[in-house]
Amino acid sequence: MKLRKLISTVFVLGIVTLAGRATSLDARATVTQTETTQSSTEQVTTETKTEATTEVTAQGSTEEKVGLGGLKKKIKKALKGKSGTWSVYVKNLDTNEYMLINDKKLPSASLIKLYVMMSAYEQIEKGELNADKSFTSSVKKMITVSDNASANAITKSLSDKKTFDSGKKIVNTYCNKNGYSKTAFKVEMGKSSPKNVTSTRDCGVALERMYRGEAVSKSASKKMIKLLKSKTRRSKIPAGVPQGVTVANKTGETTFAENDAAIVYSKGANYVIVVMSKNSKNGVSTIKKISEITYQHFNPEDKKTTEKSGNGKKVYIDPGHQSKANGGLEPVGPGSDTKKPKVSGGCTGVSTKIPEYKFTLTIAKKLKAALIEEGYEVEMSRTKNDVNISNVERAKKGNESGADICIRIHSDSINDSSVRGVSVLYPSTTNPYPIKKQAKKSKKLAQNLLDEYCKATKIKSRGIVVRNDLSGTNWSTIPTVLIECGFFSNPEEDRLLNDDKMQEKMVRGMVSGINKYFGF
Repeated sequence: MKLRKLISTVFVLGIVTLAGRATSLDARATVTQTETTQSSTEQVTTETKTEATTEVTAQGSTEEKVGLGGLKKKIKKALKGKSGTWSVYVKNLDTNEYMLINDKKLPSASLIKLYVMMSAYEQIEKGELNADKSFTSSVKKMITVSDNASANAITKSLSDKKTFDSGKKIVNTYCNKNGYSKTAFKVEMGKSSPKNVTSTRDCGVALERMYRGEAVSKSASKKMIKLLKSKTRRSKIPAGVPQGVTVANKTGETTFAENDAAIVYSKGANYVIVVMSKNSKNGVSTIKKISEITYQHFNPEDKKTTEKSGNGKKVYIDPGHQSKANGGLEPVGPGSDTKKPKVSGGCTGVSTKIPEYKFTLTIAKKLKAALIEEGYEVEMSRTKNDVNISNVERAKKGNESGADICIRIHSDSINDSSVRGVSVLYPSTTNPYPIKKQAKKSKKLAQNLLDEYCKATKIKSRGIVVRNDLSGTNWSTIPTVLIECGFFSNPEEDRLLNDDKMQEKMVRGMVSGINKYFGF
């Protein structure tokens, strides 16, 4: 009797289970991520390339199906020989077919802001956080222009303690609870740390939940998607699809990472695509290419030209000085009998003891990352401190780079420790060297740069200043300015200039000034 009852129970449960699964196959139910189990790790690097694909079924959701094999082959071909480590996740949101290359933890850069945003909206749903004007402004800046200060402010607001450490715990708890097992938020934004990590699959699932109205709530998901659609950075995934195609995306980049995560709304299919890379070269153009391949896979009949990568402008950045000065002499301008040292030693912060050459390279690298995110092509005179490049050589390199403008980065110093402020130097129309032809444009660039820099940092303006004795400017044939970011001889300003949060503001101001110059 007991055996018969047991068999009957099992039979009934089986029918219920099948019915439940049939219902889930007809409806787009909640997407809950589970760990991916792989027979081997699939990694695309310069050294090794191995392959494994495993079907993953998300609990309580429409069953996922491993597929898109043809697309996967094309993407792997595009990645062949590329430097660094790459990971790609693509999912057709209409059919639930997905492909995954190298599912592993990678530096998140600004992709971690997706999880900060979801955690914040959950706190609002719980009544623990107010969606006031301050929050609305901060979350908009965090997502649409990837503002780090706003991300840190929101993180702190998540906890009653109002500290970053307490706020990041809430973000990590949210991630653990929702199955984002390869995501961890450990360091404040703006520190360019590899400790903040995520994966393409985690980001893909997060975007899918927003798309289906299941990230926090239907209302919250709608708001988050709206923010992602307003993202201003379009040099990666969005640049790989035709103009007019709607893309909701979030980028992320540091000196060691290039990432982008997006929902693409196309005629052939709505799909999620996430691309992450570590220590890659030409990361932006590679992500754009992967986006093009993916779009064409889902829209084979669409032959429209995709958007050009970037905005068509190139910036040359010259971080002043180097680790060792070069006292050899060179002409101050073409054909001049007046000579100056090839590279002077620069100054050192009176409080921080940070040498100018280190400071200028730090700012230059951050500016480069920010400009690339804006769609600019960027070249630098140097990428390390241990070099021997004279000011004339730097200018000539800029002339040969094909750049539209040159930004020279320096810090100031004087015997009077009370003096502080920023100035931007430019050549005059009476300059006797070839740069004279670019004097008016240089003056315009100098004013735009100064105005926006001061607006972003609140650092005192010392105005734009004519200088016709600068070798690195006089040998240039493109509009050139030199920004003295502030005074290392002033103890307070020295500390301020070497603060990570202030450097984010400095860079944001510079980017805004450059955009203003070009009319963007």
